[in-house]
Amino acid sequence: MLSKNKSIQLFIFACIPLRIILALIPLYLEKKWLFYYSFILFLIGASFLYLYFTNTRQDAFEAGGKTWWAKYRIVHGLTTIMFSNFVFHIFK
Repeated sequence: MLSKNKSIQLFIFACIPLRIILALIPLYLEKKWLFYYSFILFLIGASFLYLYFTNTRQDAFEAGGKTWWAKYRIVHGLTTIMFSNFVFHIFK
């Protein structure tokens, strides 16, 4: 398990930048690849929803124990699926 301080650092310096990169990738991909990228985003969103509705993975290593963001997985899942839908329809 990670300490609380290491967990916060991981969130700030890995989780948030990774989500920003995922949001910026469609700006730099060729249009022919956006179709495939939308499916990758859909799978990420579906995995968030799966974890939310099955109430699994409540003890995460990167959280240092209890997964404090478990109640927000539905928000992450739905917004990621909406973004994948946007990428699929708008950029084709």
